[in-house]
Amino acid sequence: MNQPVNELIDPSLQDAVEHWSDYAKDSLQTAEVVLRLYTPVKDSLQITQQVLESVQENDWTPSATLPDAATFSGIVSELSDIQVAALKRMSDDFNRYLDTSVEAGKLFGETLKTDGDPQQQLAAWLETSLKVTKAYQDDFSQQLSDLGAIESAYKAWWQKSLESLLG
Repeated sequence: MNQPVNELIDPSLQDAVEHWSDYAKDSLQTAEVVLRLYTPVKDSLQITQQVLESVQENDWTPSATLPDAATFSGIVSELSDIQVAALKRMSDDFNRYLDTSVEAGKLFGETLKTDGDPQQQLAAWLETSLKVTKAYQDDFSQQLSDLGAIESAYKAWWQKSLESLLG
């Protein structure tokens, strides 16, 4: 009458719960690393500090004339190129999420057809949901990478533009 708990739980369910537990631990560690790396305010302040130091070192004073048209046109053109590329990347990221959602629907549909006792069905559902979650995590990782590249492009543009305007 007194069976150990592990004999009452299907091994596939135990495995599925273990997989989720391992994934949760790894995800938490990854999230902490990402949050420490993403510092847009600090980065912006650093660029501003560099600009202020440059202005002070070069004893810059505002001129009464606007920058020449070619310089200004180049700055605007480069910004436009960056924005077009950023929109393309963001669109690709959105489409990747849509593709993952379609695939997730198919996987969950197949999982609903799983035969077996309730514990085996629950195990199949947990494994499928973990697979789908990891697919979304891959999409999110790619999106973070793309956002990092976009942010870098804007920073480089900003610094280059200020340097060309401040001469």
